[in-house]
Amino acid sequence: MAKTINEDVRVVVGIDFGTTFSTYAYAHKENKNDIFVNDDWPFYGRYKTPTALLYDEQLKLLEWGFPALAGRQRKKKNLHWIELFKLCLIKSIKRPTLPPGLSFKTAISDYLRKLGDSIKETLESRWPGLKFFRQVLLVLTVPAEYDNNTIAIMRECALNAGLIKTKESPYLIFTTEPEAASIHCMRSLKEYELKIGDSFMVVDCGGGTVDLSTKILLKGEKLKEAIEQNGEECGGSFVDKEFLKFLGKKVGRLAVEMVSKKHYGDLQYMIQEFCQFVKIPFTGKSEGFKSYELDLEQICPVIKQYVINEYKEKMEEDSWVVTIEFNDVRSMFDPVIEKILKLIQNQFGEDCSAMILVGGFSESKYLQSRIKNEFGARMNNKIYVPPQPMVAIVKGAVKFGLNQEVIADRILKWTYGSTDIRTDLGNNVFSRMIKKGTRVSVDEKVSRVYTPVSKDQMKMGFDLYTTNRDNADFCNDPHVNLLGKFSINVPDNDRAILYSLCFGTEIQATATDIESGEKYETTFELDI
Repeated sequence: MAKTINEDVRVVVGIDFGTTFSTYAYAHKENKNDIFVNDDWPFYGRYKTPTALLYDEQLKLLEWGFPALAGRQRKKKNLHWIELFKLCLIKSIKRPTLPPGLSFKTAISDYLRKLGDSIKETLESRWPGLKFFRQVLLVLTVPAEYDNNTIAIMRECALNAGLIKTKESPYLIFTTEPEAASIHCMRSLKEYELKIGDSFMVVDCGGGTVDLSTKILLKGEKLKEAIEQNGEECGGSFVDKEFLKFLGKKVGRLAVEMVSKKHYGDLQYMIQEFCQFVKIPFTGKSEGFKSYELDLEQICPVIKQYVINEYKEKMEEDSWVVTIEFNDVRSMFDPVIEKILKLIQNQFGEDCSAMILVGGFSESKYLQSRIKNEFGARMNNKIYVPPQPMVAIVKGAVKFGLNQEVIADRILKWTYGSTDIRTDLGNNVFSRMIKKGTRVSVDEKVSRVYTPVSKDQMKMGFDLYTTNRDNADFCNDPHVNLLGKFSINVPDNDRAILYSLCFGTEIQATATDIESGEKYETTFELDI
């Protein structure tokens, strides 16, 4: 897609589909500075709604967002509360359990469909007659660690959700969450006393992942990548998992597992109580901390039937109240925060001038203090939390959609290549076209010329593979993945074909008959 939005587009919508909370923002291209974050969510007036779904026994979607959580303890049986399903896209962690018959793609598509309905209704009320599929550009943010296949799944889900009409639609583009946050924070850099040539690190602390991006400020309000983006699964929801481990020590691990399996809504209700009264207010300072008494008979009575043996005796002695002390809470945060600190340490460059914390989890006072204590001296205390850090990503997504030229270049996360000889039989030799770690300007091309290998060859096949290594021997090596393939006609077997890759917000692959000028083009998701 071109670097600037096409003439048909009137409105840009940024979509922050998060692990625990989601939202969207929008702006008209004639008023680029007026970016509106939706705050018209049921029950709450804040800027996000939970990434949650409620299904009935037949897996019919009943509610989404806040309403899906409002009735957690309904007496009706066989309801399915679904949360954290975005984590199913990450292969390196244990996937959340979903009801039998419900795939994570269906859950994501269902959620995006409802979010899309809200977007369409909002835009129609603001600009009646706006043609959604022709005059609206959607910018969907993704974690930095998503690979090409995962981004392709998100595009598939967006299609199933009715956000786009075709899978290859140019009206949906992607950017990473930390890159979007970097763009949003760019105009605050003068306030942070950064000048042209300085680099800054954005630490996006979300519910599921923590993503890092280090950018260099250029002239003309542009950014270039300093080092490759990085991320890991250590967001705020993992503190919730530590809370469940703590609870398991009080009532028995089996009891927690049974409630999670048979009474998921009750378990999540208890987690939300923990978040509201313990996790969110926690500052890491013992002064002023008050012990919290978790009354299981009131908050999660179904758990009692699964508590046995010495755990039951102790809980009956304590009247089914679990007391959470200061050191207990700190022990829930610390394993997660240690991972974040290590992630930041590994991202550091020698000349990083400032650090900006964004995302919902960045609002944690304890997390802020740990990061500042660890890196404050090294950063000359230039560690900042902008106003409303939870909306930095979605606003940055809108800004990126309005001006994609703001990103001057990126560093490739993957090595790209193709098969070495292009015949109908072919072979599996991997031929590298560009190496991971290479800095590429937006819309930069890499090309190679191929000719038919036999006199009777009527077609030439082209493909594109990726690997996380510098090179590969064969295209069927375990670490090599196929992005896609296509073929073109070659009426004369002595014709040369120019095969080019163009790295924009997506990879555009082009095969051009050099003599006739005939072209075949296709696009692949760029893992940015």
